[in-house]
Amino acid sequence: PVGMTVNSFSSVSLDPPLILSSIGLCAPSLPAFRANRFFAVNVLAADQREFCARFSRPAADKFAGVPLTFGMKGLPLIDGAIARLQCRVWARYPGGDHEIVVTVR
Repeated sequence: PVGMTVNSFSSVSLDPPLILSSIGLCAPSLPAFRANRFFAVNVLAADQREFCARFSRPAADKFAGVPLTFGMKGLPLIDGAIARLQCRVWARYPGGDHEIVVTVR
């Protein structure tokens, strides 16, 4: 699995349920996110701050030691997260130095 911390995440639509996230064009994991139509969004709890910091830095295996359950398509769902969304890419848009990804839940 590939993971990252995103700095932009918001609701776009209730019907269908669309969310928006932005991925920096320099992010080492961007190619993996571009190559896949499905991904998970894990909204972390306050006691999971160490995971947030870990996923914001380059590392060979960001998921080492993270308690996981695997969802559809093998998506990594972090145990204890406040919310765990399994998403499919709806559209991608250029956004300056980021790629804007709209997904349907």
